[in-house]
Amino acid sequence: MAFEKLEILKRRLRNYCNVNAFDLIALKANLDAPGNAEIRDIFRAELEDAIASDVLPQAEYEKLTAEEFEDDAEYRDNLRGIHAYLFEGAPHP
Repeated sequence: MAFEKLEILKRRLRNYCNVNAFDLIALKANLDAPGNAEIRDIFRAELEDAIASDVLPQAEYEKLTAEEFEDDAEYRDNLRGIHAYLFEGAPHP
């Protein structure tokens, strides 16, 4: 199955990290669902790219989720918190 670049990341951020429906528990369940291993791997790689580079600029994330950040550092900390919760066993951010 072919996906557009960042399609998996953007779709899940829009659906699960929106200020009106912030639900990382449901996102984790979605990514861990049977048959979603490829989706999970793509999401993780795209999220890591977003943390490390400007592949998903702060303004675009804010547009997707209606979340607002004071600066890029706060935005990247938010992405790191999501990553840590989903993939590193950290507490819910």
